[in-house]
Amino acid sequence: MGAVFEVDNGKYVRFWEDVWNGDVPLKTAFPSLYDLSNNKSKVVRDVYDGENWNITFRRTLGTHDLELWEELMDRLEEVQLNEEPDKVRWALEKSGEFTTKSMYRWLLHRGVVNKRLRGVWKSKLPMKLKVFLWQIFHDKLQTGAELKKRKWRGSEKCNLCRKLETVDHIFFSCVLAKFVWACFKEALGWERVPTSWQDFLDIWILLGCRDYNPKLFLSTIVL
Repeated sequence: MGAVFEVDNGKYVRFWEDVWNGDVPLKTAFPSLYDLSNNKSKVVRDVYDGENWNITFRRTLGTHDLELWEELMDRLEEVQLNEEPDKVRWALEKSGEFTTKSMYRWLLHRGVVNKRLRGVWKSKLPMKLKVFLWQIFHDKLQTGAELKKRKWRGSEKCNLCRKLETVDHIFFSCVLAKFVWACFKEALGWERVPTSWQDFLDIWILLGCRDYNPKLFLSTIVL
């Protein structure tokens, strides 16, 4: 995952399972041939002698399989082996070098940078609050709605107002949350208060990144 290989001597690159011919492994590009293959874990050198491909299957290939085989052979036509060792680069970083940050980003959201969460990490909030906000964004808080998805036997309703207990409800929609935000608005002279988790991330956190406002974040911490 993230490793892209350049075949030279073919001794270290797995024919089916590594990314070396195209953007995905050959097992992904040709799943039916991979399922039929007897060489699933073989490296390129084991199935190619420089002239002929020695890929065996557990049954005779049908008409459709033969069409896929011909397509595969067309893709492999330019492959040449030499005595240099196979090379690998890390596709998830422009530098080609592995970093734990790029792997972590890929595991979380397949490499797409989340601008909202980037705003959270760049803010001047204490680290424990950044982690807390991360948990909210990824639905890791044990709200009634989330617990119900995990077969919890209790009620998914808010104990105060008996509405569905979600993250947005706890922090913004519940009567108690609205009362607290109204108090902050009055006491600190705000023009408005956040109305949802999305509003909080889109506007408030980003404002905090550009122009740190202690009153804003202190009030959030208190809440």
